[in-house]
Amino acid sequence: MEKKNKKKILLIITSAIAVVVAGVFLFLALNQKSLLTFDFKADKPVKKVNITIDDNTAIDGKRNEKFWNDNTIVFTETKSGIKVTSWAHIGENGLYLFTETDDKSVYWSKEKQFFENDSVEYYIDPKPEYSLQLDALKADTKVRTDNIQVRVDTEGRSSTWFGRKTKSGYPWVAGDFEVLTASVVDGEANKKNGAKGYGVETFIPWDAMGLEAKPEEVGVMPAFNNVDNR
Repeated sequence: MEKKNKKKILLIITSAIAVVVAGVFLFLALNQKSLLTFDFKADKPVKKVNITIDDNTAIDGKRNEKFWNDNTIVFTETKSGIKVTSWAHIGENGLYLFTETDDKSVYWSKEKQFFENDSVEYYIDPKPEYSLQLDALKADTKVRTDNIQVRVDTEGRSSTWFGRKTKSGYPWVAGDFEVLTASVVDGEANKKNGAKGYGVETFIPWDAMGLEAKPEEVGVMPAFNNVDNR
């Protein structure tokens, strides 16, 4: 039997290196099959172009940049006991994210969608204070394209989306912006207790959120999908 648990936590990161934890709650996955016809060949990792990252950085699935101590948040998924730690950094050219889990049983299959594999999801809001106001929550906008979601699996594949809670609910549409992602499994995947965990590194350029320059703050909500078997 396959068990899937997802949990996410909201934080607001700022250029002043402050973290505000706004809440922790369980997240029930939507039926994303109705939104996406899954195609492994189309979603496999490809070399991204026209993306400029900051100096002395590399998106390689390893947490070896000094700035990863900027903003950190840790939570434990209650059903599985898996510890999840996420870091965030506001760079000159974009947002850097890293998530690390101590999931010892890492599972992945090319026949499955992102949320059906062990994976990480990020919900990004460049206007977190505005989004909590009633006029934003009651807006008639079908989809807020300044709010984005990035999904990354343990193979380093990524999928991008636009969306945010509005009067219409939680509408999501596939995004056409590019990101850089990489993942490293510490051990053997698709084997029970075959690993020590995995790490996911992501870079999102500011123009993906419609920004022309580095913002003062960004809302970040990391989540993870835990799958117990292939």
